[in-house]
Amino acid sequence: MRTILNAIPDKLVRTNREGKILQSHLHPTFFEGADPGLNPVRTIFDLFPHRTQHLVRKALEEAVKNKNLQMVAFNNDQETARTRYYEASFSPVAESDILVTIRDITQRKETELTLHRLLEKEAELNRLKTHFLTTISHEFRTPLSAIQSNIQLLDMYDASWDYEKKKTS
Repeated sequence: MRTILNAIPDKLVRTNREGKILQSHLHPTFFEGADPGLNPVRTIFDLFPHRTQHLVRKALEEAVKNKNLQMVAFNNDQETARTRYYEASFSPVAESDILVTIRDITQRKETELTLHRLLEKEAELNRLKTHFLTTISHEFRTPLSAIQSNIQLLDMYDASWDYEKKKTS
């Protein structure tokens, strides 16, 4: 069973209603920023960085109270080389047990952030393109209108004007 659990990319923790860990295969410092001095880990709250523990507590309470899945998403936000993103789900599995599934969603989050940046760049390029076309249109419209007006005058009065008058128009 341990081999199967270790092969699953998601980390599983079985806890009771109070958050006491009943079964787990996580190292106490699974999350960067979790307190490495906690040995042994006694509660689900000990696994999470301190700043997210209130979210975990609320999700656990809601899962017990409403008997439905609760989700918590967070990042390590520590001073490390790379920010890691996680998603924890709290699922009631028995009368008094909660199964906590912890998934590293860093790759998905980084892809979302990259797509968001690309969409912002595309929107900026579209704005610049529209501004450019508006400016070019305005800059060409005035001289072209003057030329068109003169051509129309020459067409209308071609027969009645002499060469010198046509030249100055």
